[in-house]
Amino acid sequence: MNFRKTEVLFLLLIFMLNLSGCCKNKITTKADELMSASWSAQDNYGKKITLSFNQNKALIKLETKDFTGKIYGMVTLSDDTLEIADKALNENYVFKYVLFGNKIDLKYGEKTIELKKITK
Repeated sequence: MNFRKTEVLFLLLIFMLNLSGCCKNKITTKADELMSASWSAQDNYGKKITLSFNQNKALIKLETKDFTGKIYGMVTLSDDTLEIADKALNENYVFKYVLFGNKIDLKYGEKTIELKKITK
């Protein structure tokens, strides 16, 4: 009887280990890597910009001493483009990005800012 319990527990453990491995989000593209983290930059004057993701939505938040603004909405990603459809502002914003592991260059128009991965 003890052998049977051990066998069942062993099989259950193997099943749980397999299940936990298959349910993780796998990073296979640059877009996956971009969405797997939050990104931030701050200058010497107190301006801060953050980029974060929640499922299929993105938030870019700009904060200064006197102003806070955000772009938030459905996100469409490719390996070099990030598009946010902000319904509240009735606007689509298209950013180019280049991923360098723990940092990204985010470009809008002619302006580029370097954001660093936020480690938790």
